[in-house]
Amino acid sequence: MRRSIFVAGLALAVALPLSAQEARLPADSMEIGQQYTKWFLAYEADSLWSHMTPEMQERNGGTDRLVEMMDQVALQVGTEVEVLEERYVTRNGKPQFWHTGRFSVMPEPIQIRWVIEPDGRISGAGINPASQAPPVDPE
Repeated sequence: MRRSIFVAGLALAVALPLSAQEARLPADSMEIGQQYTKWFLAYEADSLWSHMTPEMQERNGGTDRLVEMMDQVALQVGTEVEVLEERYVTRNGKPQFWHTGRFSVMPEPIQIRWVIEPDGRISGAGINPASQAPPVDPE
């Protein structure tokens, strides 16, 4: 049985063309995306939780559920051994921070995605093998 590493509870939010992306992102958006990824990989659920929109919190059901998702990812992909790429894309009209890295258990690079609102809060997220990256909006 093939196990998917997509964490269902971290559902991606939907909803600006690339030209409008910069105006909607906080000035330190790259650092914010990097910090959220570090917190996720370091099991800092309380820190992540405090930076989620109320809607995202409602969808994810509490910090205990977030820790369960972190456990699931760690079991399936291991620990990160190398960062391959970090960038912003526009998907479904919203800017997303995409972190791609190599992990100790999974032979294929893994992508962690954060939908970051203009106020810096997380409104969506996703995890998948890099080869299964979702489509981005045309530039």
